Amino acid sequence: MSGQWGAGKTFVFFDLAASLSTGQPWLGHVVKRQCGVLLIAAEGADEVRLRLDAVVREKCGNMTRAPFRWYETAPLLLQKGAVNTLIAMARQAEASLHAEFGLPLGLIGIDTIAACAGYSRAGDEYDNAVGQAVMNVLKAVAQELKCFVLGIDHFGKNLEAGTRGASSKESSGDVVLACLGDKQLSGSITNTRLAVRKHRGGKQGQEYPFQLRMVEAPEKDEDGDPITTMVIDWSPPGTAPAPSAPDDPWAKPKRQDQRTAALRCRSSRG
Repeated sequence: MSGQWGAGKTFVFFDLAASLSTGQPWLGHVVKRQCGVLLIAAEGADEVRLRLDAVVREKCGNMTRAPFRWYETAPLLLQKGAVNTLIAMARQAEASLHAEFGLPLGLIGIDTIAACAGYSRAGDEYDNAVGQAVMNVLKAVAQELKCFVLGIDHFGKNLEAGTRGASSKESSGDVVLACLGDKQLSGSITNTRLAVRKHRGGKQGQEYPFQLRMVEAPEKDEDGDPITTMVIDWSPPGTAPAPSAPDDPWAKPKRQDQRTAALRCRSSRG
C-alpha cells in the first residue's frame, strides 16, 4: 500500500486492522478470518499507541484491549538473516495474540519499506533486482506464517509511476493499494480515496473515497492542550470521488525554484 505523503496510508492500515481484529466488514467485504495484527513501525513509532487507541475508541466499541502488537525497532530487509529475524518476531507476537485473544496472526504491516530496506548504495532503491530481493523477504515471511504481509511505502515524484523506487515492488505484489488525493502547495490534501491499483486475478481500479477526521485523546498533554490524531471515515457506497482541484498552470513547473518564481510572478500580477 503506497501513496502520497499525507494521504492517510498508515491511518488506512489501522482502519483495516480494526476490521480484522473485530471481524467487521471492510469496504463492504466480509472479513473471513478474524485475526490479530502486527505492525513493524520503522516510521512514526511514537504515534502507534495514540493511533491505535483512537481507532479502538472510534471503530471497535472501545474494547479494553485489541489484538494488535507492534515493534518499534525493525530489521533491515536486505540484511543477511532478515527472513529468520522477521519470522522470530512474528512468532513471538503470534504466541502473545493466541494466549490473550485466541486469535491467529493474520496481517503483518511494515511501515515503511523505504525505512526498513537497508539499501547499501545510492540508487539501490531504483534497482529492480534489489526491489525483488525486498519482495522475496516479504513473500518468505508470508508463506512461513500463512498470513498476509503488507508493505507500506511512498509514491515517487512521478505519481503516475506509483510506488517509489523499483517497479518490481508493484509487479511482485499480489495486491497494490494506493492512497490518493489532490495535494496543494500549502500541504493540504483533498479528495482522499483508496484505489485498488492492482489485484492479481481480480478486479482493479475501484476507488473508495474517505475523509481523515481529527479526534482527541481523553487525556491532555502536560500543558493541558488536546492530543490529537486521525481516523478514517469512509464515504457511503456509491459515493463518487470529489472533483479534482482545477489545474493550476502556475504550479506545473517541477523544480522548486521555478515553482517559487512562478507563484511570486502570479502574486505580483494579481
